[in-house]
Amino acid sequence: MLRTSLFGILICGTLGIALGSAEAGRNANGALIVHSDPGLVYSSGPPDCGSALARPSDCAAANPDVEIPDGGANPIVWVLAAFPSAASPEVGVAQFGIDHSLPGGAVLAYDWCAPVILGFGSDGWPAAGTSVYMGLDPPATDRVVPLCWFAVAGSSGDFFSTTEDPVLGRAVFVDRGQPATEDAVDRFGTARWGSGGSNECPPSSSERETNWGEAKARYRRD
Repeated sequence: MLRTSLFGILICGTLGIALGSAEAGRNANGALIVHSDPGLVYSSGPPDCGSALARPSDCAAANPDVEIPDGGANPIVWVLAAFPSAASPEVGVAQFGIDHSLPGGAVLAYDWCAPVILGFGSDGWPAAGTSVYMGLDPPATDRVVPLCWFAVAGSSGDFFSTTEDPVLGRAVFVDRGQPATEDAVDRFGTARWGSGGSNECPPSSSERETNWGEAKARYRRD
């Protein structure tokens, strides 16, 4: 039986999503990665989620190292959903947590990116150890999708990570099938001010084919 949060149930109900299948779905092998580009900084207004600077071509092109801009501007950290090159994703709901080393008040602003139409943060969001539940309409079908952004006044050595939901112990993408399929996410990203950031990218097509071949071989031996 699939477990989900009250917020997740509310979002699924609002978007007409009925949770059902526990089989791997269209969002399998997805990742929640981070990205920052020195060409996009926060001054007063929200950044453009549709900008090419906010939407790397794939996970490998995402930049997890946050450069501290000159002149008092503040960098932006983007949270992106990323999928293998051969995938055909359909994200109707995203649920995950965040962790960071930032002091209180360091997150100056944040917002969701279209097609996110609903977002519920847990108590204290966006403090470290909190989580968020997002509803997307229409569902996101690109292989790299900006979900939200954070304008952050960090300093050298600070970090900002995507994680599992700390209460439920998992992060998920849910598609818009009837019934919907919930795919667990176990690949995350960590942005670091200065250097040393990293993203756990989705497996390549060749890696997935090798793993499937190994699974079939084990099945035949059994």
